Amino acid sequence: MSVTCVIVIYTLTNVAYFAVLPKDLMLASPAVAVTFGNLTLGVMAWTIPVFVACSISGGLNGNTITYSRLLFVSARRGHLPRLLSLVHIENNTPVTSLIFLTLMSMLMFVTSDVRVLINYLAFAGNLMALMCISSFFWFRVKHPDWPRSIKHLECLTLKQGHKLKSARDLVISQKVSRILESSYEVFYAITFSER
Repeated sequence: MSVTCVIVIYTLTNVAYFAVLPKDLMLASPAVAVTFGNLTLGVMAWTIPVFVACSISGGLNGNTITYSRLLFVSARRGHLPRLLSLVHIENNTPVTSLIFLTLMSMLMFVTSDVRVLINYLAFAGNLMALMCISSFFWFRVKHPDWPRSIKHLECLTLKQGHKLKSARDLVISQKVSRILESSYEVFYAITFSER
């Protein structure tokens, strides 16, 4: 429900921008939300930067929790150095993963150019997502017999009593089933990061 609310709010916000701001002003504005607030809210225009800051803080909070847990679990399973799998005794938080993420974030601040910083962040996030998704394909090829949490849809499989025309049809159906299983695992990884 919360994802739906966010989608509706962001869509309506963009509709409001397009309804109020002319094209030239929108293209010339360094911050469209602030320009929108100045035109429509008057004295209360200061609320726009406050709400933007709240939105950014929430996004950073979610990313910090997600990526630190991702590093923690990867280290615990042996994919990363064991040092990243250490947990605080009382709070059960992955402290070393958080420290590592903090150091990586501070390393990105060596530049004062915001566009370069955005490129660093986008590259790091996309690289991590690519590595996670490609690991599903890697495990599918290298360890095809491991148990999978996601199986392919029953309606897309060939039933045991189904007549195959040749051995080639059987090989093709098995390959299609493996591809479908891998696709569902990727979909699962993208939509449900933690079960």
